[in-house]
Amino acid sequence: MAQAPKALYNEQAIDYLIHPLFQMADTDETLKKLGVHRKELRALEGDDEITACIETRREALIATPWRLELGKNRQNTFIWSELDRVIASVLRGAFNAVLYGYSVQEVIYSKLQDGSIGLKEVSEKPFEWFEPKSDGRLLYRSMMNPMGEEVDKQFKFLLSIRNETYRQPYGEALLSRLYWAWMFRVNGWKYWAKNLERAGTPFLVGTAPNETLADGTLAVDHLASILNAAVSNTTLALPDGWTAQFLSATQTGTTFEQFESAILKRIQKVILGQTLTSDVGKTGSFAAAKVHENVLSDRKMADIRLVTKTVQNLVNALHTLNGFTGEPPIFVMEDNTGLEIDRADRDAKLTQAGVLKLTPDYLLRVYDYKEGDFEIPETPPPAFQATPSKGGEIIKAVASPPFEGGRGEVLFASKEPIKFTADQQIIEDLADNVLEKLGSPIPEQAIFNAIKAAKNYDDLADRLAVLFADTDTKEFRTILERATFAADCMGFANA
Repeated sequence: MAQAPKALYNEQAIDYLIHPLFQMADTDETLKKLGVHRKELRALEGDDEITACIETRREALIATPWRLELGKNRQNTFIWSELDRVIASVLRGAFNAVLYGYSVQEVIYSKLQDGSIGLKEVSEKPFEWFEPKSDGRLLYRSMMNPMGEEVDKQFKFLLSIRNETYRQPYGEALLSRLYWAWMFRVNGWKYWAKNLERAGTPFLVGTAPNETLADGTLAVDHLASILNAAVSNTTLALPDGWTAQFLSATQTGTTFEQFESAILKRIQKVILGQTLTSDVGKTGSFAAAKVHENVLSDRKMADIRLVTKTVQNLVNALHTLNGFTGEPPIFVMEDNTGLEIDRADRDAKLTQAGVLKLTPDYLLRVYDYKEGDFEIPETPPPAFQATPSKGGEIIKAVASPPFEGGRGEVLFASKEPIKFTADQQIIEDLADNVLEKLGSPIPEQAIFNAIKAAKNYDDLADRLAVLFADTDTKEFRTILERATFAADCMGFANA
């Protein structure tokens, strides 16, 4: 077993006191225009609609069944047990690369009692501590080394990047596409709240004579102070000739509802790729719902491809550190639970055509079955011929694949008694008597020799034709015609 470095058992990324001058400028066009750093996109997760859409997409990914394929059983069992304890946090951390372009997780290993190297913890670290480079390196910037040091991506750190390119090593951040929608929604709600405050406050209008009161104030100014106090009071007294009336707002909020609906649609389309609730609703159709479901499924498959690469790196690390031989197992995420009509129809057609044989492992993995839910019946051998015999018995004959390797043979099964009606029994006895008298027009040994020497069906047909040409069949045909006539008469009489 390989000796793991001590650094793998300790936490390495622990601080982020980095001077802004040492941070690389973000190449995201939206963030550059806004003058916003990528880490500030975390504020968008405070929006209720954005958070709900993110959770829908993330939980659909985490709920996807996973398995390990290939590899050796003992090694797969160990890696599966270690992976199962941390798989949820690993998937969540890798999924954040969808939101921010890239994410980094640190792996801390532990020494097990049997000497194996297992997983103690896999924790996501703030992505702004790290800087992916165009050449594939990952730099960790700390207070001790603000210029950055290259870290180990094979065993220690798991790097997930969404749609990275040479020009954009940070990947594509989904939340940067939502920054304008989020900002408009936040300011729109602020404006609407102020509008409601104005509309909800009583608005009084009054008239007063154009004169000066005894204290030297104008009557209009005095009325304004009275009306202002009346907003919080329930009574209002005015001198003769003075008037006051309430004005109510007539705005219904339709404009704000349209604004809010447009923002929500944009958020849902960017994150989920569809807006089934908003766009289709009760007037939708099954076809429209199917299209939206397929779009969401495409998003899910893209997320699976992203996180699968990250988890596979962790599987490879465990395989290498423990000194396992052979190729490491393959991490697979595939949502095959539930009875899928299309898949079931395909499997049924392939099975009936004889090109597919379903195994218990396939049924458990692809369909929503559990151990003990079903039993696979033993398929009986195909019937080759049924020959009636005397005494109401039938002999079943089963043929193996003929002429495979130049030979073919016929295998006869056991006799099974069958019951006939009285009239049918007469016909059966008549047939048995005729067969006893007839015998075979061709000697049995000659037939056996022809079958044994034949190379294929055509060769066998030629050999049997030669044997039949040299056989006297006159007596055979006479007895057979008499028996057929007697059977016809019995059939008419019984009918």
